[in-house]
Order: sequence, then structure tokens, then C-alpha cells
Amino acid sequence: MTVAQLIECISGKVSAIDGKRKSATVFDNESPDDIAQQLHDLGYQTHGEEIMYCGYTGLPLDAPKLNLK
Repeated sequence: MTVAQLIECISGKVSAIDGKRKSATVFDNESPDDIAQQLHDLGYQTHGEEIMYCGYTGLPLDAPKLNLK
């Protein structure tokens, strides 16, 4: 996994929610901070602190939260 793959993942999440196409290449002018701000504007945590769900059962996963300070 490379950093570019992570950028593609969060760009894909923003695109799926707002319905706009995005270029997820690392050579684009959009920085990871810009994408994080877009997620925040859409109602998500900027640091990715959200509940994760099991893809098979749909139940929330018991995962520890990070204390980002």
C-alpha cells in the first residue's frame, strides 16, 4: 500500500458522497488536507474518527478510539 492508495480511498469517499468526479493522483493540485476539509464539510471527522461497520453483518465493530491531540 502506498500513500497514493490512501489518498484514492479518501477521495473516493468524498466523491461517493458529493457525486463529483475527482482525480486521485498524487500529481493533482488537491492536497490530503484539502480532501480532509471536504470530508469535514460533509459532516465527517477530519481525522477519520468514525464508527466502522462489519461488511458481512452490518454491526458496528468494537474498535478502540485514538486520542489525537
